[in-house]
Amino acid sequence: MLHCIGKPLCRGQTALDKQSKLHRYSHKDYTEVVDFPVEIVGRDGVIRRYCFEDAVRLYQRRVTFAPIRYRDRDLVDAEISHCRSRIDQLRRSFFYRFGWGTPEGEPEPEQVFGDLAGEIAAFICRVLRVEGRPDVRLDPVEEGSDGVGTWYLSPRGSDQGMMLYVYRFDRQDRDTVRERFFAVLKRYEASDPEEQLLAFHHAADCGFILTAQEGHFDGLVSLQADDGIIRDVAPSNWERAVDFVRLGRYQDALRAVHEVVEAQPMDRRAYILGAVLADHLDREAELLALAQVGSMYFPSDPDLQLWLGVALSRAGQWSQAAAPLRALLASRPGAANARLALLDIYLRRGQVIDGLKLLLQPMVDDSDEAQTAHALRMVARATRLTAIVLLCGLIVQAVGVALVWIVGLAGLIVNGLGVLLMILALLGLFVEAARQLEAASFGEVAWWSRRVNKSPRLSPPLV
Repeated sequence: MLHCIGKPLCRGQTALDKQSKLHRYSHKDYTEVVDFPVEIVGRDGVIRRYCFEDAVRLYQRRVTFAPIRYRDRDLVDAEISHCRSRIDQLRRSFFYRFGWGTPEGEPEPEQVFGDLAGEIAAFICRVLRVEGRPDVRLDPVEEGSDGVGTWYLSPRGSDQGMMLYVYRFDRQDRDTVRERFFAVLKRYEASDPEEQLLAFHHAADCGFILTAQEGHFDGLVSLQADDGIIRDVAPSNWERAVDFVRLGRYQDALRAVHEVVEAQPMDRRAYILGAVLADHLDREAELLALAQVGSMYFPSDPDLQLWLGVALSRAGQWSQAAAPLRALLASRPGAANARLALLDIYLRRGQVIDGLKLLLQPMVDDSDEAQTAHALRMVARATRLTAIVLLCGLIVQAVGVALVWIVGLAGLIVNGLGVLLMILALLGLFVEAARQLEAASFGEVAWWSRRVNKSPRLSPPLV
């Protein structure tokens, strides 16, 4: 049974918590040969059973989300190292139990393919539709040093075979190799070459393409699915979008989000993350479209209400923008992000009094928006301090006016000091507000990516 590590290090946890987690990581055992389906204990303590492919994808997703899930660099590195070790263990175990054999004197597959031997064995088992131990032979055709190897795969005793192309995405040029994989795959799927596509497989660190010569294709037709190609489950558009966010490729992430929306209009996460990305990339039209369509499907979703208000304000529709934000604050007084967005609208429209009233309203803690709430609380505290200083400035001005009647023009100096005190107080308030609000920007892409991945894909049904 494989165990997952505990919850990520969050604000407020001590260095002792971090050291405890690192200690648990360092004492994991990866030498055990596991059975399939493998039992994995999740972070919620529930034991779930996974087939080989799902277990590998589980840990590959954890590698993808490690920089989002953890804030501490040491914990990110430990999580990634742990997941990669688990993937190696799963692949090693699968090949030990289900891999193909080799004649005496020939190199072992694990020596040839390394950590991918188990992944290739699982792929061959799916293609040949066997439980395990496929009776095949793999002969090298070209062991390229460019991340791509070519092998001739033939069932033992058969004079017909297939070409297996192995792409490794774990090198420095992994993006180039990955692009070559998809380009070759697209070429096979789009045309009708002599070498025809039988099956393919794609994972985070590798890709396989299996083809057959036209003359051998009919003899291998029993291996095919109904449409002629044995397909594999590639990463979904949503997983691609999140992966692009992790890599900082926000334009690619936005394109992937649009593909999610087109394929599944009821995926609320896509509308939210798409709005965040469009706002970050200053694409106001896309931001407004995603927010409006998402709000039509999920009219009571608080995150979409927030982004509808933001989108309308970016489009200059100030009065319409304030309405969803006020409604959100009425139902969730702790929605600090909505309060920040509404404050921005008030200040842009010159509604200083409304902005001050909003700041002076009592705040309700919301752990999900703690950073924004803290910033707003600091601005509110600065506002109250400024009000006191302004009152003192007015008193000094009043004293100065009185002194003009008593000592003449010398009283004007005191009056000027009162005016200067008020100007400095207001200037200090604006500087502090700008500093806090800039630091607490609720449009941070990584923060929203973490938020929507923790939330359900669909909004809960209305009661």
